[in-house]
Amino acid sequence: MKGKIFTVRKPLQWMPRIQHLLISGWGLRWQKVAVVLFTVYLDDSGTDPYQHVAIATALIIPAQRIVAMEREWAKFKGKEGFAAFHMAAFVAKNAKEGFNWDDARQERVYKRVKQITRKYGVKAFSFAVWKQDYDEIVTDQWREHFGKDHYVWALRHVMKFLDDWRLDRNTPPLAYIFDWMGGPGNARQRAVRTVMEQAESLAIEAGRAGDYTGYNFQHKKDFAGLQCVDPIAWSCYQIALEQFKGTPCKRFAKSTFLEYVAEPKFLDCRFVTRENLKDWFEHEQEHPKSIELFNKWSGKKNAGSIGP
Repeated sequence: MKGKIFTVRKPLQWMPRIQHLLISGWGLRWQKVAVVLFTVYLDDSGTDPYQHVAIATALIIPAQRIVAMEREWAKFKGKEGFAAFHMAAFVAKNAKEGFNWDDARQERVYKRVKQITRKYGVKAFSFAVWKQDYDEIVTDQWREHFGKDHYVWALRHVMKFLDDWRLDRNTPPLAYIFDWMGGPGNARQRAVRTVMEQAESLAIEAGRAGDYTGYNFQHKKDFAGLQCVDPIAWSCYQIALEQFKGTPCKRFAKSTFLEYVAEPKFLDCRFVTRENLKDWFEHEQEHPKSIELFNKWSGKKNAGSIGP
């Protein structure tokens, strides 16, 4: 894997980074991976065909804090007796997933979930789009370039937010951990890989090779970061339903959202309106730079000069 290796003067400072790489899924291949300061855990809520909103959400956690977070989360899970935290099942009190609890226990457990998320997370981003608006405004020809999958289009925006956040702080490339999405053969996972390949192609042209090569897909049950980003995504999804169509929020959603967007702003959540979407699409049609970049990337890929 390409990328810069950042030297650490004191040998002991390597240990949290090495442990981070191990638990992030790169295993014994850590020597080939650029050392990172932050890992991003990404959720893909709203991907069910029957759901009206597509939303991409990211939670940033310092690499040196991940081992401590995993330990604290494991202790928390063991104490409360659940295998993996899934907000939709939790709110529904789903007995099959171990959440058939009374309201008092729910309040106590969820308070702890938020405590751990804020203790280790430094920033979260989310971007939501009403699927019908996207389908009606963005034509098929352009969806070939921007993404047929609504989630993929939302993800591109979140990736831009993450890139701006990192470059503003002049930090090394981020590591990205996506939910499993059904495995390598799943169309959505393949689409996400395409997003990352395209982003890396642009980074290479900008002289920043290796910015988007550090990513993989993991099962939510195995990673505290994926379980902590899930409630953020779920809350933003509920707020999006309220914003777009006036759907009443479910329990915990509004209080979580308001807590996270309050100053100092932990969560940056954006909902693209139909008018905003029209303006964006008209601008893209008038200034088709994105199409040109996509065609350039596609030509290189077909020629075998990039990608697998």
